[in-house]
Amino acid sequence: MRWSTTENLFQRQQLTPDEYETRRNQRYELDRFLGQYPLDTYRQWLALSNHLRYDFIEKLIPINGYICSAEVFDIPTHTKRTE
Repeated sequence: MRWSTTENLFQRQQLTPDEYETRRNQRYELDRFLGQYPLDTYRQWLALSNHLRYDFIEKLIPINGYICSAEVFDIPTHTKRTE
């Protein structure tokens, strides 16, 4: 996957073997501003996520193929703003 700055989404793309190897080698390079992640939670998530099957995950993915943290919509300009 690659980040599209024009669409602000990850775009699915097939990686070349070199790109794959580079990403694989960089997987432990973390942002220095990130906090410590609780490993107990990670281990539990890893154990649970190992039981997910691809066909089940495929049913959860929205029709457009994107999962976002918030619903994307346009706010009408004529709406009265409440304060």
